[in-house]
Parts: sequence; structure tokens; C-alpha cells
Amino acid sequence: MEDMNTAPKKPGRPVTGTEAMTPAERQRASRRKRKAQRFESFQAQQVSVILSAEASQALTMLCHNRDLSQKALLDQLLIAAYRTEKNALPG
Repeated sequence: MEDMNTAPKKPGRPVTGTEAMTPAERQRASRRKRKAQRFESFQAQQVSVILSAEASQALTMLCHNRDLSQKALLDQLLIAAYRTEKNALPG
């Protein structure tokens, strides 16, 4: 049996704040959510490339000198390059 003191539940999506969002606020929230999901959903993936002879030799020598696997070295180099570029962007 339903309690007489509770208001009936309204149909539709529950309110996220105290007031309705404007279309611009809704779009901004949607973009923010999609961007967060895109970066959270990254998983390890296999990549197959053909390197030039010079790049292959450099990779071999760097791995040997640093006592790292090719995967570990490429991970470090790519992440460092990405962070450097990201920090150089204005904003």
C-alpha cells in the first residue's frame, strides 16, 4: 500500500540540479561528459608499423642502452611527446 504523505513520482528524467539547464549548459555538459569518456575508455591496443632502417636502428640502440623493451620505450616516448605538446598549447 502506498504512503499517503508522499507525492506521486513525476515521469521522465530526474532533475540534476535545482533549476532546468539552458540548452547551452546542456550542450557544455554533454561535451564535457563525452570528452571524459573518450579519455577514460582508452585501452592498450596493438599497433603494427614498418620503420625506416634508421628508425629501426635507433629503436634497437635506445632499447639496448636503456635496458627497455621496444614497447616500454615507445610508451615512454609517445607519452612524453604528447604531454609536451599538450602543455605547449594555449589555454
